[in-house]
Amino acid sequence: VERILDTADIVDVVSDFVALKKRGANWVGLCPFHNDRNPSFYVSRAKGFCKCFSCGEGGSPVNFIMKHENISYVEALRYLAKKYNIEIENFLINPTGKFLIGGFEGDAGLTGRKIVVDSYQSFAPVGGGAFSGKDPTKVDRSAAYKAREIAVEYLKRYKLQFCQVQLSYAIGKCEPLAIYITSDKGDIEVDEKLYQQCSVANIIKDLDLLNKKYLDTAMFGHFQ
Repeated sequence: VERILDTADIVDVVSDFVALKKRGANWVGLCPFHNDRNPSFYVSRAKGFCKCFSCGEGGSPVNFIMKHENISYVEALRYLAKKYNIEIENFLINPTGKFLIGGFEGDAGLTGRKIVVDSYQSFAPVGGGAFSGKDPTKVDRSAAYKAREIAVEYLKRYKLQFCQVQLSYAIGKCEPLAIYITSDKGDIEVDEKLYQQCSVANIIKDLDLLNKKYLDTAMFGHFQ
């Protein structure tokens, strides 16, 4: 937020909507908030402020955008961030909302840590879910299978000695929030198409997990 506020130039912002002319240390134009016939809208770059001396409207770049576009404070910040190419970090806090479904229908529990060790040794860290769960909508197991498939593909494609794929999900979001791929040749840039391929529905479809015979799959450390 501070970067957006520090970057936004009041003259630059207002001039997107108002034809301004230099007058001394300030800029002046017709007020966009009322039927202004004589230029009464003053903009001060030094103060980072604008004001109409007829109707009284004005303020900072954020205030101006909020009033002119009839949007909220947050939306105004997003508008200015887009204008100045400032990336906004989004934080997801419990994106699924309330947990209203419990038991086996709601989650697969916390099991299968030994299976992880048997499958990966200490090579790959695994998140906090059930690697032995039989519900493919739970990415603790299905996404691990997909990550394995991607790693094998990249080993062949780039002739790597090792490849580690990390898929990060949030409950309630069908696609991964982040995908990281590293190898003995360094980090590998991730194709945006891979996010869609790693959605829960596509993993189930591509790996045919609704028809999976888990007894056969789990033999020899899950992967043959």
